[in-house]
Amino acid sequence: MLPDSTSQYHRSLTLMAMQWGQFLDHDITATPEFDEPTDCCSSLRGAVHSHYYTRGPCFPIPIPARDRHFRIRCMEFRRSMPTKTTGRREQVNVITSYIDGSQIYGSNDEEITQLRLHKNGLLRTSTFNLLPKTTRFHRPCVENITNFCFNSGDVRINEFPGLASMHTVFHRAHNRFASTLQGLNPHWDDDTLFQESRRIVSALLQHITYHQFLPIVLGDRGMTRHGLNKRYRYSHKINADIFNSFATAAYRFGHSMITRTFNTHDNPEQLIDKMYFRPHFLTGNSGKGVDEILKGISTRPCQRADKFFSPGVSDHLFEDSTASGQSFDLVARNIQRGRDHGLPSYMEFFKLANRAYFDTSFSNRFDWRNFLHRDLTRFPFNPFSFNRGHALFKRNARRTTRFYNWSWDPWFRRWYRNTPRLGFTNIYRRHNLQALLTQRCLSAYRNNIDDVDVFVGGMSEPAVDGGLVGTTFAYILAKQFYNLKNGDRFWYESEDENVCFSPAQLREIKKVKLSRIMCDNTAIKALQSDIFSQPSFSNPIVSCDSSAIPELDLSAWRDVP
Repeated sequence: MLPDSTSQYHRSLTLMAMQWGQFLDHDITATPEFDEPTDCCSSLRGAVHSHYYTRGPCFPIPIPARDRHFRIRCMEFRRSMPTKTTGRREQVNVITSYIDGSQIYGSNDEEITQLRLHKNGLLRTSTFNLLPKTTRFHRPCVENITNFCFNSGDVRINEFPGLASMHTVFHRAHNRFASTLQGLNPHWDDDTLFQESRRIVSALLQHITYHQFLPIVLGDRGMTRHGLNKRYRYSHKINADIFNSFATAAYRFGHSMITRTFNTHDNPEQLIDKMYFRPHFLTGNSGKGVDEILKGISTRPCQRADKFFSPGVSDHLFEDSTASGQSFDLVARNIQRGRDHGLPSYMEFFKLANRAYFDTSFSNRFDWRNFLHRDLTRFPFNPFSFNRGHALFKRNARRTTRFYNWSWDPWFRRWYRNTPRLGFTNIYRRHNLQALLTQRCLSAYRNNIDDVDVFVGGMSEPAVDGGLVGTTFAYILAKQFYNLKNGDRFWYESEDENVCFSPAQLREIKKVKLSRIMCDNTAIKALQSDIFSQPSFSNPIVSCDSSAIPELDLSAWRDVP
């Protein structure tokens, strides 16, 4: 992984592609660290901490003496909290894994109660219609004269002003829906208004994710290949829990898309180094800071999802927001987190992904169509058998991976008998995977590609056709999102009469784009219809009143006597 010496901006996508990814991530994954106030670096002796052998909380990252940026000997790092079980170490997901808006509403009754106004179905707000404030800190906010942080359904809300701005918009959207529904149905009580508004917000999160966000991550061909644009079919056999490899490696691809500067109300080129845990960027200019941040995120380009990372996250992460005043390296933390959770190596995931769906990103070097004679997308989805734990998170440290036995498939047996014996070792040579990694990177693994961490290898792959990530990450992501959709009984497209929307309501939800949410809940007057893509001739900036940004007509929710 390398720092960006020159900015590698994406040709067509905006920062919203990155910001939505983080916002969504906090809806489905959260693994707590040990919260013991332990100084791990002070007790480090040699290259390996003693807790490595005693299963303690410390797992610090040693730093070479001649590091290009850091002048300390190690970086603090605490292991993820395990479940209270004996034997194999397992981690937990402390929030719901479904796309249900838990980052807005919370994942338990206590959090929801604190956020609700308990009147007319509304959520609490503060001055300038911003999020409610709290003095119960997950991590203290800095440069805050009034000594408060914002409160929402997820404790990580204050990490970055862009994330807090997304929370603010959907917080306002809920209240807007509740107020409109009250006018349409005056007989509805507080709880009915709250739950129906929440149901609409959750449906919009699901719809935007699968119809605007995922197609740019996996590409249209990837969406088709992995069955993500097929009609929703709930199956109780599909487990919607989160894969360890998804949360700890694959879905962290967006860290590479973060730019060094963001637009704020007082500085169009504000370094992100000085934005972490600083809520004053939202309260500035009489609360208009939210509008400026979101306008910049919706129009400015993001960086490419590759092995290059902005110094704002590789050198200056959380700078000055810790008691020691030191910063962190997000890339190093991602790699260390994968080792903490016992993820298999990159090559194991590469073999799994390419055994099921051969890579199309190497099509300029090898014609898979002539090699296979048939599209492997006709193979059924088969559940991952690794990363299964006894906890909510599918965790499994160093368990032998049990792959799907393709020899069971009759067509595969015929294909295998009639094709040359091209083992995966030769496929690696043909693709020259070593070329994807720099010599400096491989030397860190003693030139053994079988030892490469999955995050390093996955970020080094070329993107699939029309997508952002390589084949390995695309397979993990697609598998996870397939399960999240078809393993959710309360999915917004469900036809179960006990939980479904009416046909008219569903039509209204499917009209909505993220740009409409921004227009309705900020002071922004004009945006492009697709705010995941940069303004262009085919995606021009138009007035929020334009028909190109359809409105959600809540009259479909009016009770008919």
